[in-house]
Amino acid sequence: MECGITLASHDIRPSRSCRFLGVRLDQKLTGKDHISHIQVNGTKSLAALTSIAGSTWGIPTLGLRQIYRSIILPRALYCCSVWALGNNVNKDIETKLKNVIERIQSRAARIIAGAYRATSKAALDIELFLLPAAQLIKKTMGEAFLRIASSPLFEEIARLTEEKWGSHKRASPTTSSPLLRIREQWKAKLGDENTANIERRLPHLFFPWWRPPPVEIAGSRELAVAQHNQIRDNTEGVLIYTDGSAVNGHVGAAAIAPGMCTSRKRYIGSTRCTTVYAAELQGIEMALEIAGTAISQGITKFSAFTDNQAALRALIHPGDHSGQQILASVILKLQQLWGAGASFDFHWIPAHQGVPGNESADALAKAAAQQGRTLESGDRATGPRTQDSLIAALRQSIHQAVMEEWKKLWRESARGRQLFKVAPEPTRKSLELYRSTPRVLSSLIIQMRTGKIGLRHFLYQRKVPGVTSGECECGQGLQTVSHVLYTCSRFNELRLTFRTLDEKGRRRWTTDLRKMLNQRSTAIAAAKFMMATKLLGQFGAILYSQHEA
Repeated sequence: MECGITLASHDIRPSRSCRFLGVRLDQKLTGKDHISHIQVNGTKSLAALTSIAGSTWGIPTLGLRQIYRSIILPRALYCCSVWALGNNVNKDIETKLKNVIERIQSRAARIIAGAYRATSKAALDIELFLLPAAQLIKKTMGEAFLRIASSPLFEEIARLTEEKWGSHKRASPTTSSPLLRIREQWKAKLGDENTANIERRLPHLFFPWWRPPPVEIAGSRELAVAQHNQIRDNTEGVLIYTDGSAVNGHVGAAAIAPGMCTSRKRYIGSTRCTTVYAAELQGIEMALEIAGTAISQGITKFSAFTDNQAALRALIHPGDHSGQQILASVILKLQQLWGAGASFDFHWIPAHQGVPGNESADALAKAAAQQGRTLESGDRATGPRTQDSLIAALRQSIHQAVMEEWKKLWRESARGRQLFKVAPEPTRKSLELYRSTPRVLSSLIIQMRTGKIGLRHFLYQRKVPGVTSGECECGQGLQTVSHVLYTCSRFNELRLTFRTLDEKGRRRWTTDLRKMLNQRSTAIAAAKFMMATKLLGQFGAILYSQHEA
């Protein structure tokens, strides 16, 4: 239909697509309009990124990376979970979305790195520690599912979704809801036992006028220990120490009251479904249980010490963070103690400072984690309590799953093998090379590490006009990064000038290229030396001495 409608003198014409909550919908729900929109917006954003940096000038490398990850990438990935998994009829939508995100990230990575177009996408992802497009989309889908699954309304959402799509099964047996497809995909990866019962979170746990308990977090480790000693020596109440710990993939919690000769420990679960933070909260909960039994003995004053500041801050500002149900149980027990006339204050104590109670709680928590399987099948009273899988733990499992995929892809890739010699697996440590490093040096270090640099060997391989051979002018071999740094006789004296001092004050360079380009000080020295050779026209107008930053 081409007929329009008129509302309040406004003529509204029909459109083949519309936008709803940021999702672009076409008439046949193919997702093509949404992907085209991502591509157009991505191109505009990358043009803006190009205007603020080049390979030798502009915003530093890590600053550009932050702009990309904070602004450009979230816009590109917004609502991608709606279209990321096609059905049996329309599988090509997955490939189209992945290709668009991959092209955006590839162009952005070249701008951020100041790299040549010939530098492989895989190598730039490794060097800038950017998750590849396919794994990035999987991770985004998984996190979107967890966010929806943690809603108190999820069971109703899932039921209505299954009923709605089930009613269309006969007419269209190959289609299903994106939510259901994503759920099944991550069930297979994370396990049914971990995704069957996902925690539910409320936007607000308590009323705004709720008053938190007294919590004290000292400004330094020394002050915290001093405050602990003062309370221990002057209080008439009971001191209770709590801790949570993870050992070999299992998590345990403990609480101990040395003055009462009382302790409790509990196996919480595996790290695939719970966290140390949750164990810390359960340690606090056990401390409240100990206090509850002590009230019958006429004791009404209690002080709890824990080495986890996040758990203490959660008591002050209960939010919608993972572990909310445990926090709600803690606060409920605390209110019951207040109702019985008890006072209970919380303090931070730094770990491993020789405080006996804290060390004992740590040992008990580790024992509970180590004996996890035994406790789970044996002593049910102190074994794992029935609890839901925590969003934080599942999110970490998703991250680990996509990281393992990335590592496997990098090992088996045929591209970027020069960088593979220097960086055999993805690691955030590579970013430390560029922290506070001038833009020009960062670009050159990346080119040296990837091997895609304006030396004769690379230029000859790319068939650059005027370059008739990859041999160095010294006649001693191909003009590569390794050759210029270690072998070329034309730069023997210059090489001595830029070599860094070793522990004995001698000017030496390591003969291990991987070690040289993985350490910031030697990588910067090598980059300055490479510029000083004047072999790179790209950096010919820039001068650095060995003394400059």
